[in-house]
Amino acid sequence: MRGDSLSLFSVRSDPANQAVRTPQPPNSLSECRPTWRWSHSRSLDRVGANGICNQGRYQGKLGHLSRPNARRVTSDKGVCDRRQSFASRGSLFFSCARRLLTKPWSEEALPSYRFTRQPLPATNDNMHFLLLGATGRTGKHVVSQLLSKGHTAVALVRTEGSLKPQPGLTVVTGSPLSKADIQSALTAAPGGLVPSAAIMTLNTVRKSDSPFAPQLSPPRLLADSAANACAALQEAGIRRIVVMSTAGAGDSWGNLPWLTKAFMGWTNIKLAVEDHNLVDKEIRETGLDWTLVRASRLEYEDAKQKTADVQTLDGAGVGMRMTDSVSVTSAAGFLIKAAVEGLFVNKAVVIRD
Repeated sequence: MRGDSLSLFSVRSDPANQAVRTPQPPNSLSECRPTWRWSHSRSLDRVGANGICNQGRYQGKLGHLSRPNARRVTSDKGVCDRRQSFASRGSLFFSCARRLLTKPWSEEALPSYRFTRQPLPATNDNMHFLLLGATGRTGKHVVSQLLSKGHTAVALVRTEGSLKPQPGLTVVTGSPLSKADIQSALTAAPGGLVPSAAIMTLNTVRKSDSPFAPQLSPPRLLADSAANACAALQEAGIRRIVVMSTAGAGDSWGNLPWLTKAFMGWTNIKLAVEDHNLVDKEIRETGLDWTLVRASRLEYEDAKQKTADVQTLDGAGVGMRMTDSVSVTSAAGFLIKAAVEGLFVNKAVVIRD
């Protein structure tokens, strides 16, 4: 007789070399894990759940074919080959694990070993935002990062079709210079969802990217837009607003490197700085929880650059260098972080990479 299998039955042999099996289902882990001893006999007995398998034929549920002259091990539960099949090992494992897992809670066996992944419960961490300036170079990154984090937003854009609606984003056509347009945007989201905060990334518009190009936007575009937004938010009971500003605005002008101040004063960039100064004044006179994010020189070149944590300086920008810059992706990430986590409330902060 040749065979090898681990059986859950005890086997005793009579003088006529006949096997008699006595069912003994395991009642504990110790019965499922007997103590083995080595035997160097060249004859093999294979014991299956239904008895002894003879001449290499499978007759038991747990038996499998073995190679001749293989080592065998014996125990008080029977004879089996140490090279057990995957099926036999798996059957023994699940038989023991089934009792260990179910016995403390129920005397009944588990109906199935198939487990399904349950969906994560919904959380209340997602926020709804009002976005002003969502079509700008920084605003586009704010939109994409907000939606990727599971937040929703309503964007007020001046040109119809400049921003396509997408899941989680509602687009409203209007002007930030109109308080009525901002109020209509606050209630434009489906289901009557009201924003819990606003992010403003508006900037002045020049004819080209040249610092000497004439400015096309009205002188108080940023200041009047901020004033209208704050008034609409206050009437709607919304207290949080984060505004994108620039290094050099407000009290940070005095800490700019002298060469940077000379360049700004010589070019039309000074017109944008003047408008940001007016925004500072408008924001500080409100009773909102505001944050002014004064960004260093913005870098637009690498659109695929990963968002990184920025370095923050105080509102006065003490320690600013002429080489300071920040990528638009990093700036957008900080705007979102400040709005969601409530950072730098009623403060100005200078950021750089």
